[in-house]
Amino acid sequence: MLKEAAQNDAFNRNQALLAPIIRETMRSEFRIFTNRFLTPISHIAYKIGYIFELLSGFFAIYLDAKTLHRLDEESEASARRNITRRTPQMDEAREKTRKAIMEEIN
Repeated sequence: MLKEAAQNDAFNRNQALLAPIIRETMRSEFRIFTNRFLTPISHIAYKIGYIFELLSGFFAIYLDAKTLHRLDEESEASARRNITRRTPQMDEAREKTRKAIMEEIN
């Protein structure tokens, strides 16, 4: 019984020491992820927003409201279909990313 109590005490002390180390490691890894992936994604989102406003303004000048509304609805429907569609290029990019992550881990 004393041996079991000592083991539990040792486990609790080790857990108290390891928890902050694990927490800091997770924070560090999340910072790496944030820097590596979110920065380029934010640049892409900015450029897409810029292009969208530019094209919207251009189309508003040259198209009537009914045609513009129809194009908007068709574009949204097409985007919804394409976002879930699997292509060989997407599979290849997914596999390259998975391999790169696995290499970093090892």
